Amino acid sequence: MDDLSEAYDPNQRVAECPDEDASNLSRIEVDFAIPVYVTREQSRRLGNLIEEITKSPWNEPKEGVHWLASVGSKPKFSQADALFLGKAPDPNAPLDGEPEFDHDVLHFETFAREFVATRERDRVLRQREGLGLCSDCNEPQFMTPSGPTCKNGHGGAPTK
Repeated sequence: MDDLSEAYDPNQRVAECPDEDASNLSRIEVDFAIPVYVTREQSRRLGNLIEEITKSPWNEPKEGVHWLASVGSKPKFSQADALFLGKAPDPNAPLDGEPEFDHDVLHFETFAREFVATRERDRVLRQREGLGLCSDCNEPQFMTPSGPTCKNGHGGAPTK
């Protein structure tokens, strides 16, 4: 068994959030006034933005990982499944049974967990530390779906 002696605390982050006016959120919801069409390209860009938020150092647990885990129709779980998954059960949901999906809702969900092996922790820490500082503003860079960037948005700036 690997020795991962540091306790996992999802509130201990890789870095402090650089924006003192940032909102501390657990979910983002949009209710459109009328049904809208979302193209694949728009859905991809929205997913990239959510992944960028998820992978920002101030949103990653210091002793764990956080990632965009699912994209698709919103699942509606039975009460038993919701409890098993650690979600609040819908009192109107059936007690058990297979999940149903709301195809009118585009659902994104992230997962976070502690490191499960020393080898995983070493690999992730090397990735986090290997990006260097931004040559434009000297801030640490972090990886996004479109490549390295810093908190000031200097995407792809050479490292120092």
